Amino acid sequence: MHTTASGLVLMTAWSPERLDTYLAGQLQQPTPMTTTDPAAIRDRVSRAHADGYAWSVEEATLETCGLAVPINDRRGTVVAAVGLFGPLYRLSPSQEDLGPHLAKLAAEFTRGQGP
Repeated sequence: MHTTASGLVLMTAWSPERLDTYLAGQLQQPTPMTTTDPAAIRDRVSRAHADGYAWSVEEATLETCGLAVPINDRRGTVVAAVGLFGPLYRLSPSQEDLGPHLAKLAAEFTRGQGP
């Protein structure tokens, strides 16, 4: 979960106890770029929650980048994630407007779910 942008935004919905349990387990490191420090992962989840999106750069697969946003139900509960993934030369956090733009689209999708 901690290696992908989608995983990070899904983790924003976890209770503190569930996050603690996950972080106490064996944290995989599929690439040298993967963050395995529990405090750093907790910070990234908090930031994803605050920003409404998360980036992952070469953490699941080398030379790839991901951006994801949570999809909420009508009650505001995170039920899914939508993400963009691609090679680093086409997608990167330097494209600062993509995160907020994708988060806005996800919010519009959530509002359109009806009563």
